[in-house]
Amino acid sequence: MPKKIRELKTLLLQAGFSYRSGKGSQSNWYHPLLAGKVKAMIAQIDETKYYTSEEYLELEVNSQERNEYIDGEIVVMTGGTPNHNKVSGNFYAAFNFAFKRQPYEVFITDQRLWIPEKRIYTYPDIMVVAG
Repeated sequence: MPKKIRELKTLLLQAGFSYRSGKGSQSNWYHPLLAGKVKAMIAQIDETKYYTSEEYLELEVNSQERNEYIDGEIVVMTGGTPNHNKVSGNFYAAFNFAFKRQPYEVFITDQRLWIPEKRIYTYPDIMVVAG
């Protein structure tokens, strides 16, 4: 079950809802204080497509937005907030200053990173590379 649906189900249960299984993967949700007034239906649609890392890289070249690759799944990255950008910029400046005249390079935002052990391509906010 996708993470977002699991989180939604957890929130509904915490809010006092109960559910009964419906047709297929559907569930019908009810709340005792709203009996007869509210009925929520959640249908899980499994449309997850898996890609090779080569397919991801080919798609990423022409993409209008940045995407992460996580073990076969392509996930759209969210945009940063102004505060997030300030914090990232401050870390970049601090690392860049700290590693001056040392065998390290500091990268910010748009440098893609491959983590082979986890099969992940990602764009970290800050990356320090030895060498």
